[in-house]
Amino acid sequence: MGIPEYVGMISGHYDVSGGYGTRRDHGARDWLLVATIDGRGRFGFAGGERIAQAGELILLKPGAPHDYSCVAAGRWEFLWTHFQPRAFWYDLLSWPEFAPGMMSLSLTEPVMRQKIAAQFWEAHRLESGRLRRREAFAMTALEMLLLLCDTQNPLTQQPALDPRIQAALDCIFSRLSDKLSLGDLAGVAGLSPSRFAHLFREQMGAPPLEFLDLRRLDRAKRLLDRSSVSVGAVAEEIGFDPLYFSRWFKRHTGLGPRAYRRRLGGSF
Repeated sequence: MGIPEYVGMISGHYDVSGGYGTRRDHGARDWLLVATIDGRGRFGFAGGERIAQAGELILLKPGAPHDYSCVAAGRWEFLWTHFQPRAFWYDLLSWPEFAPGMMSLSLTEPVMRQKIAAQFWEAHRLESGRLRRREAFAMTALEMLLLLCDTQNPLTQQPALDPRIQAALDCIFSRLSDKLSLGDLAGVAGLSPSRFAHLFREQMGAPPLEFLDLRRLDRAKRLLDRSSVSVGAVAEEIGFDPLYFSRWFKRHTGLGPRAYRRRLGGSF
């Protein structure tokens, strides 16, 4: 099953029975968060499977295989969202891992479990609604969801990122308009390019230059959403020639920059 084109995040609510399943051997380029509301869902991985119960959240990194289904002869109700994280969310996305690129949180405290479920419903409601700037509302709600999850994360007190990767991230976020190479970023981290690329992908879920590309896309979307600067100025802000920028933006979002901006002309 393919993932539709989306901006920021896309979400859904499914209530399914035996026979439902999704398989993407190479995963996706985004993150996937699934919250089991009722019943049981199966998440397969090389050498095993995990059965998600009500009150459990599963988080899959980009590139992690997607192999999830309703447990045979059972029922599974769940909320899901595919999303591209904001620049400052990555510390919120380091959960206990049960297989490479596959993480989970089990919510055992009833009040927080109810609060987190309600926040997920709110993010889904906003994402699927008709508010002007609904993507911004939905992403804000998703950020609150991740912050609430962070309060239940047993790894929260541990350093989430290797400081060498953090140095590279600081470089990326402060120099989006520069032509950064893998060698440049590896130099900032003080690692060889091959070691840096391996460690970066392990911690961030994407290769360094793909991650850089996605952060440029995130910055461009924000400028188009929240400012009146010209498309040419947006291109310059992220270090692109305006003609190339328009083609590049459409390849990633399915819309040219001007069409993307015009989509905000709707009403409540």
